[in-house]
Amino acid sequence: MPVCKYCGSKITNQDFDICPHCGEKDPIDAKYKTKDITSFVDPVTGEALYKSKTKKKAGLFEMFLGSFGVCSFYLGYKMKGIVSILVTLIIVGGLGTVFFFVVPGLAGNVLSYIIPFAAVFLFHVGCSLKYFIKPDIKGADGELLI
Repeated sequence: MPVCKYCGSKITNQDFDICPHCGEKDPIDAKYKTKDITSFVDPVTGEALYKSKTKKKAGLFEMFLGSFGVCSFYLGYKMKGIVSILVTLIIVGGLGTVFFFVVPGLAGNVLSYIIPFAAVFLFHVGCSLKYFIKPDIKGADGELLI
């Protein structure tokens, strides 16, 4: 269902000339496309052509590969994925280096880099729970995850 580009209210496809809520002309954005059932199902064979993104796959990506931004890239949030990679590099590289050179028990030990990475990993495991709990999660294209 399209939304008015001026007031953000949901409108029907028949309201293409004037928004019934704010009264502005041409409320539907030119980029808006309706979804045609033929783009999802082959009319000849009846088989599904389109595969929607799933919450389960997004949750597993966030749980195991969230430190590398894979879930964000999967859902279409490219900048969020890049930021996730950079934050992981800064935390693991920065704290790991501090632990490597400053902390007496970890000085010169590879464990000094594993501890910050484990903290980042556990953070993403916690963040992955939203994909298994919340019912209405959308990707960057606005489609609900199934």
